[in-house]
Amino acid sequence: MTSGTYQQLQTYAKYMMLPDGEVSYDIPYLPLTNELASDLFDSTLEYVLSEKGQKIEKLSLQIQEGILGGLQVIGGGTEAAFGGSIATGASWTGVGIPIGVAGGYIAIDGASNFTGGVSRVINAFNGSFEGDTWNFVKKAYMGIGVDAFNTKGAIDGVIESE
Repeated sequence: MTSGTYQQLQTYAKYMMLPDGEVSYDIPYLPLTNELASDLFDSTLEYVLSEKGQKIEKLSLQIQEGILGGLQVIGGGTEAAFGGSIATGASWTGVGIPIGVAGGYIAIDGASNFTGGVSRVINAFNGSFEGDTWNFVKKAYMGIGVDAFNTKGAIDGVIESE
């Protein structure tokens, strides 16, 4: 056991149950023996691996995925609105056509992130943890061999294939 872990366990043992069943709050840092530290670690591990601990872990992951999906919905909606305003505001002039096309791409990507966020929330609620399954732009890039999470690998693959 590292000294950092030992110090953390000392801090967690700040409040200690006395032999007569009362709780002592005035022991600032109870010196832990290796045996007591091992018992604390074992009981924590046992709880984490128990059925109740697994249910709590799954619930916390569902909440986390739901929040991230909600943020993705907000970001995608904002991105779609921003891209749409660029596309419509710039494309009606002759000079703004390339900017309008870029704005259209931003709007499409934003809509894709919006739908991906909705699917992420639904998947979190169902407990499937599949992520943003409705993100069609991400699927299209992955379909042509571009991994959105490993662009260096995709670039290396292009360089090696030449």
